[in-house]
Amino acid sequence: MVSVIYHVVSLLSGVHAFQFMYGCELNDDGTKRGYLQFGYDGEDFISFDKNTLTFTAANPQAVITKNKWESTRAEANVYKAYLDNECIEWLQKYVGYGKDTLERKGRNISCLIITA
Repeated sequence: MVSVIYHVVSLLSGVHAFQFMYGCELNDDGTKRGYLQFGYDGEDFISFDKNTLTFTAANPQAVITKNKWESTRAEANVYKAYLDNECIEWLQKYVGYGKDTLERKGRNISCLIITA
């Protein structure tokens, strides 16, 4: 993944930033959602649709990466598996860690101030 993007951006000189953002959701009915997006220098670069196993290039430079990743579907399968499984496992683990705090009910405190 990074090697393909590195090849594209290595043609440019200077300092650049490569970012990615991902997340997953597990709903009460068992359905899962996930997203994965990549950015370059603060701009959208490419995003992944786990339902269709396709990538969307946000600019012409990302088309090279899109074509490479979609040619074998290897990247798509890895990302889908991560979002559907490992990401959900981590989510459940961390929600479990915070369960007591998340479900804690505060004490009711009443304050009555009477002034004359």
